[in-house]
Amino acid sequence: MNWDRIEGNWKQFKGDVKQQWGKLTDDQLDVIAGKRDKLAGKIQEAYGITKDVAEKQLSDWEKHQKDMAGVKLEDTKVNWDRIEVNWKQFKGDVKQQWGKLTDDQLNVIAGKRDKLAGKIQETYGITKDVAEKQLSDWEKRQKEVASLK
Repeated sequence: MNWDRIEGNWKQFKGDVKQQWGKLTDDQLDVIAGKRDKLAGKIQEAYGITKDVAEKQLSDWEKHQKDMAGVKLEDTKVNWDRIEVNWKQFKGDVKQQWGKLTDDQLNVIAGKRDKLAGKIQETYGITKDVAEKQLSDWEKRQKEVASLK
């Protein structure tokens, strides 16, 4: 993985890092500024794990990022008709990703992608682009999980 590229595009990668290691604060992520050694140290510190375990997690994450870079966009699309029909099953995954969404909000969303994007934006006070990026990343993970089954 090209850490010079990550450092130069740290704003883009911060979301992926935060998603993987949710205990890291925005302030810690700002200090890391795309430096691999700083990230490994902050992971170790935040999770109370050994250096070897932090390095293994980081290596696994790097491999995943590299693997995803080679995936075509059409391969990552999720069938939202399927999500809508099976919304009860997907609500748990959505709640895990966006814990601030209430059960009432999830019931109103009812598997509709545009409604979910809007509620993420509204609830988290983020821009539409950021909400769409988060949702796209979630879709990719759902697609990966589905391909493993």
